[in-house]
Amino acid sequence: MFKKLLILGLGVGSFLAHSEVNNRAYSYIGFGIGELSYKESGTLSSGLQFETTPTTTNIFNYSGGYTPINKHAGFYINTVSTLSSSTTDEYWTANGSVTNGNITNSVDGIYQKNATSSTHNELDIFLGYLIAPGHQIIAGGSYTRTLMDRNSFDNGSSLDDFNRAHLTPSIGSFDIAGSGAVDVNENGTLELDELIATYGVNPAQSIVNFTETFTSVVLQAGYIYDSRFATRDLGLRWLGGVIVGLPAYYDVVNTSNPTLSFSDSFSGFNIKSYIGAGWRFTKSFGVVAKMDYYFRQRDEVAVDIGFSDELQRNRSAIIPENEIQYWNASVTAFWNFD
Repeated sequence: MFKKLLILGLGVGSFLAHSEVNNRAYSYIGFGIGELSYKESGTLSSGLQFETTPTTTNIFNYSGGYTPINKHAGFYINTVSTLSSSTTDEYWTANGSVTNGNITNSVDGIYQKNATSSTHNELDIFLGYLIAPGHQIIAGGSYTRTLMDRNSFDNGSSLDDFNRAHLTPSIGSFDIAGSGAVDVNENGTLELDELIATYGVNPAQSIVNFTETFTSVVLQAGYIYDSRFATRDLGLRWLGGVIVGLPAYYDVVNTSNPTLSFSDSFSGFNIKSYIGAGWRFTKSFGVVAKMDYYFRQRDEVAVDIGFSDELQRNRSAIIPENEIQYWNASVTAFWNFD
């Protein structure tokens, strides 16, 4: 058995050592159309669950190139960017029941709506090593930036139910003497209607527009197959790959709270994949059609903004757990002049 494994190992080693690879430089540019989806969800301080899941249609641009270092190694510099975005309606939903003493309020519906559009940019720098003709392992880093632009805010049909349920835990809170923040009843407690008037959500009147920019620096590794690295022959070309990543740095800027810093490290993950086929017309030029898929998840990031004496609890600003994914179909031209 040992002898058989030794012969197999020597055979594989001999194959890798003597296999011819086509490790040559190339550049490319491509354009595609697809959809970018954003999902944000979580639990509010009152215990209510909320969620929003807008999807936009985008035009994508791919560009970059590969440069060999030696017979088996090389590096990539690749970019992905959206050139345009549709504007879509976004709906924020909430559900759950909240009880305070003998008072229970519930919500199940849309409490806020608005219009949204999106932009996305990636810069990837990878080192690659050909382990066999066409087969390559890669590792490196990625800088990604996604922006959600929101405007035209309006109240949802369940806004009143949302406010009543969300503020139910604060019924009975004692107001600071002389603060004048809200009126109090004879017992010195905040009534629900007074809570809503002071702290309730009112998107149509209180929100004009804002953007959220999600930035990540991601450590990535993966496997790709590209028949271009196996032969210089003309004709059919196949390619595909899977790349996974871990965010070393994650930061969010929300223009509705521009002074707050939301950042985290090693929280969440990235994954992207692609598959395609094309035709090499000459030794220097070809075209590829491919499908790309990208997904990334990030955990909630919270910032403490202090204790509310009126509400008798700590208040926090949060960037909820969120997901971004896109898919697109593209056509790419590639060339080399070596």
